[in-house]
Order: sequence, then C-alpha cells, then structure tokens
Amino acid sequence: MYLSIMEKREINNREDVAVLVNTFYKAIRKDAFLGPYFTGMISNWETHLAHLTDFWCGQLFFDSGYEGDPMEKHRNVDKFFYHNMNENHFKAWLEIWLSVLDSEFKGENAELLKNKATKMASAIHMDMYMHRKKNEEAKD
Repeated sequence: MYLSIMEKREINNREDVAVLVNTFYKAIRKDAFLGPYFTGMISNWETHLAHLTDFWCGQLFFDSGYEGDPMEKHRNVDKFFYHNMNENHFKAWLEIWLSVLDSEFKGENAELLKNKATKMASAIHMDMYMHRKKNEEAKD
C-alpha cells in the first residue's frame, strides 16, 4: 500500500518564507471575497511576492530587507476601494493565513507568524479606521 503524506516543513530561512508567501497569495487570489481586492491592486505579482517575502522575513528573522509602510499601503487600498474594507476582510485574510500555516508548516516560527499576523491584522484594521475618522473630522 502506498501512502503519500506531505511532510509539514519548518520555517527556518527565506526560502521557507517564500513558500509560505507564495502559497498564501495563491489561496488569496482564488478567494471570491478577498481575491478582487488583491488582483485589483497588484499588477506585478512577482515583485509583490518578493516584497512580502522581505516583510515576513523581517518580522521573523529581524533582517532589514523590507522597505515600506504597511499602514500607508493599506490606507491606499482602502481608499481605492471607497473605504469599504472592514473587519470581515481582515478576518478572512487571517483565516487564510492561519489555514496555510496549519496545513503546510510546523514549529515555533510557524506559531510566531500566526501571532504576528493576528496582531498585524488588528493593527492595520484599527489604523485604517482611525485614519478614516481623522479624515472625516478634517472635512468638518
């Protein structure tokens, strides 16, 4: 009898993070709810995936390859989509992230990335909300 069981991998280096990022965004692009947000904003997926690999490597390994402001990027996405992003978008994003980690990876770094993503989703959502509120008050 032949059983094919895919071994979950640890996240120990940039290559592992790249596998995570690529697997995650493949799932995101297929998602009916979130896919349009990403495909509507991202024209060069290769560059985007490399940039996000830099970001998550920075979060995990504290290297300095990432340059950018995630808060500002997400404010721009929210503006592009007429400020209709809400907690359901962040919940769906996080559910896919956790699902990919649970199905493909194991170990301490996988758990750490779950925690970092949970905090990140909350922080970005709150930042977008506060930024909208600040802009509404400035109009008054």
